[in-house]
Amino acid sequence: MNRLGPCLVVMLLGLLCGCPPPNAKFAPNTATAAVARINANLERINQPIYARPALTSVRFHDENGRDYRFIGHPARVMFAAPRCLRFDIEHSLGGKIAEVGANDERYWLWKEPDGAMLWWGTWEAIEQGHARRLAVPPDQLIDILLFKPLPEQLPDGIPPLLDQRKYDRVLVYQRFNEAGWPYIAREVILKPHSDYLPAEIIDYRLMDDGQTREAMHAYLSGYKPVEDAGDDGPRTPRHYVVYWPIDGSELRLDLDRVRFRNIDVPCDFPTEWVGEQECLDTGLTPD
Repeated sequence: MNRLGPCLVVMLLGLLCGCPPPNAKFAPNTATAAVARINANLERINQPIYARPALTSVRFHDENGRDYRFIGHPARVMFAAPRCLRFDIEHSLGGKIAEVGANDERYWLWKEPDGAMLWWGTWEAIEQGHARRLAVPPDQLIDILLFKPLPEQLPDGIPPLLDQRKYDRVLVYQRFNEAGWPYIAREVILKPHSDYLPAEIIDYRLMDDGQTREAMHAYLSGYKPVEDAGDDGPRTPRHYVVYWPIDGSELRLDLDRVRFRNIDVPCDFPTEWVGEQECLDTGLTPD
């Protein structure tokens, strides 16, 4: 009778005992190591990024409860550090029908047709807590796309802790409330199948009653190197699914190609806008 080889025996025992996946031995054991690994990858994104072709679906509603949907539209994404962002949603027959954008001073979202509307605000107001929320927040969108390194800590916060959950690792970012007590503001979940690059990003919002609620939950997958950067080039996700449960917004984005382009990203604020517009900065009016 043939005997099972030692390697096969080990494999069978591993299946029975629930042994870790092969790359689990490379799991980071400290928050410093986890952030360093992720940022060593993302810091190599040192040129403008251009992603096209792409496909997106977006759903959001305004403060009056009116619902907007763009389902299965072509898209393109461009980004240059630190905040130059263009996320264009296009009609299948050509031309843009919506845009999420940002530059060093402002961020915005405009949509047409069915009542052209522009929402915009300044980063200064966001940072000071004097801004109403945008349905698809550009600051979170830049974080979700992973075109820039993770922060060593959030504003008014402390460096993250590393939580070990079986084979997953979770970077737990905390902030302090007005009474000086810490609360969990963000979790970045690292999984073996993504080689411990971010697989989920969860932001929490501190509510008026002192409790936190899940404000944004992003799922990232399909990591591949940036094109023309070689097999060891910086890797970025190709598939994103994002929910904003409190705001009732949703974004799905699939990127077919992501590559470097040595050109300026057009992130000028749409000063020539002729439709309705709304400034999100508290107490400010449009120029």
